[in-house]
Amino acid sequence: MLGLLAVSGLLAQTPQNVLVVVNDNSSLSRSIGEYYALRRSIPSRNVCHVRVSTEEFVPRLQYDQQIVPAIVRCLKTNNLVETILYIVLTSGVPMGIPGTEGMGGDESSVDSELTLLYSDLTRGAHIIPGSLPNPFFGHVNDKFAHPAFPIYLVTRLAAYDFNEVKGMIDRSLEAKNTGKFVIDLSIIGNLEGETWLRNAAKQLPADRLVLDERLEPLYGQKEVIGYAAWGSNDKNRHERFVKFQWLPGAIMTEFVSTNAPALVRRKSPNLDRRLHPRRRHRRFRTRLRALPDHDPSPRYTAARLLQGTQSGGELLSLDSAAELAERGDRRSAVFARQTVNLSAGARPSSTGFFAASS
Repeated sequence: MLGLLAVSGLLAQTPQNVLVVVNDNSSLSRSIGEYYALRRSIPSRNVCHVRVSTEEFVPRLQYDQQIVPAIVRCLKTNNLVETILYIVLTSGVPMGIPGTEGMGGDESSVDSELTLLYSDLTRGAHIIPGSLPNPFFGHVNDKFAHPAFPIYLVTRLAAYDFNEVKGMIDRSLEAKNTGKFVIDLSIIGNLEGETWLRNAAKQLPADRLVLDERLEPLYGQKEVIGYAAWGSNDKNRHERFVKFQWLPGAIMTEFVSTNAPALVRRKSPNLDRRLHPRRRHRRFRTRLRALPDHDPSPRYTAARLLQGTQSGGELLSLDSAAELAERGDRRSAVFARQTVNLSAGARPSSTGFFAASS
């Protein structure tokens, strides 16, 4: 019940609080934006059109000149700066902004930079290099609203093609607060990560929890609504797919630093391997991190896991990302990082919540 109570404020929010961003240079982006707006009853004034490259990465100058001004214009022209809480990006909107790496670097993700747009508009431009504290971290029982939390929550509707995104949106409407949460520990020596998982497990309903503490990974679970594990970092994981039955609205995460690249079909010899490959995708440095003295909040973790089931993906597309993970190569985890690694509160993911630093 704790998790359900913690998200009650979020569930009262409506499509009026959502801004959908469509790249008019991408037919896929236009199709996704149109369908999502129709199915979720998004007002026409809340659909924002940009014209930018469809490449995965865009230079910061192009981000500053082509993406930001178009979105700011939508927000200001329609008097939406305060009303909008969630920004939904679509496939075809660039993901990354190249730059220098490291904690003091300036590379970032488009999603993370847009998280800070509200603060830019109301408090002045943020600094580019380095990291910033996450103002929403640890506020388990607080309703997300402006100006108390000076950020937007940014999510992304993306898959390998339109039909897969369409299926996700449709299934999200079928989601119910049912099914079991599977947390698979690996005992790999990462005590901090294992503590996050154990603390999250304590806050979930005991009659709906599968907490596995064996060395062998779990496979073949039925009616799963939430899942967290170590993925390819689990040395005992010898199967590519976990072969779960995912319920509509299922959310999942794996503690793997490369689990959120672009959803683009690429030919790779790794795809024929049974083990999860360690892909060397360029990672986006994200812009918000928890302050070092912040303690992980297991209640926040559990609340977000439960939110995904109770809200049925409403507004935030918490729909069957895990099903894509079965058919893809963990790339769909970009939709699911608002799950257990929220306890670290370390950074905003592409989905608009906050994922652990890796």
